[in-house]
Amino acid sequence: MEADDYPSFFQESDRLAVSAQRKQFLLVRIKLVLLIFSALLLSFPWKLIPTLTASASFSVAALLVALIALTVLIQSKEFDRLWINCRAIAEAIKTETWLFMMRAQPYSVLVQAKDDEDLFMDRVAMILRLRPSAASQIALSMKEAPQVTPHMKEVRYADLDYRRSYYVQNRISDQKKWYSAKATWNRKKEALWFTVAWLLELSAAVAAISVVLLENSLIDPVQIVSVAGAGVLFWLNARSYKEPAESYGVLASDLELQRNYAVNVDTEQKLSRLVSEIEETINREQKIWLARL
Repeated sequence: MEADDYPSFFQESDRLAVSAQRKQFLLVRIKLVLLIFSALLLSFPWKLIPTLTASASFSVAALLVALIALTVLIQSKEFDRLWINCRAIAEAIKTETWLFMMRAQPYSVLVQAKDDEDLFMDRVAMILRLRPSAASQIALSMKEAPQVTPHMKEVRYADLDYRRSYYVQNRISDQKKWYSAKATWNRKKEALWFTVAWLLELSAAVAAISVVLLENSLIDPVQIVSVAGAGVLFWLNARSYKEPAESYGVLASDLELQRNYAVNVDTEQKLSRLVSEIEETINREQKIWLARL
């Protein structure tokens, strides 16, 4: 199922979530680079080069001001909150979309098409009202488009066999592949940055010994390596690779089990119950991220 087949509220909240996440981590990267560069400048004995002392002092002061300004910018923009709230809205609307198309509760009783769509819009409105700050951002740049798309109607009014097969392929299998790929990616990133942090700690110990042995060393490498190590730990905390790796792996396993049950569904009641259970499983991811707010 393509992004254009979902409601426009989903499309815009998904776009904003991705954009806010990129901006948040871009600012964090810049902050880390400035911290390491500041440590490098501070570790050099500029007094030995009188002609550069004033310039070096000015550069360090400018870097410290930039760091303060960047910290204020990160806190004031709150890209992390916008990212998580928009992601929560996008995933909640996606869940609502699949419930609607599969005729699962609360859409399991077939009534007039207009009543179905009105109920869907009421529930989308409720999702948006729960996160007013993010909803206001979404509304600013959202294009005019139907919330109940033609593709959603087409799937909803198809027969049971088609909807079951469509759900298995486009929701369960697709989501399971996404979780599996993300779990693997997060494990690799965690291992990489953990190794980097360990090597920096080892380097700090070696640097400390070298300072003692080389009394005439111009640059103090201990400060640089220590700041770099602290920066890596800060990055690991900001990205939180470990928690998603574990949760995505569990979700992928759960979805694989439910996929095997789904292929044997042969009644509307069973499909409705299964879809509700699977959407609840997928929604566990939202609760993990919302706990960080």
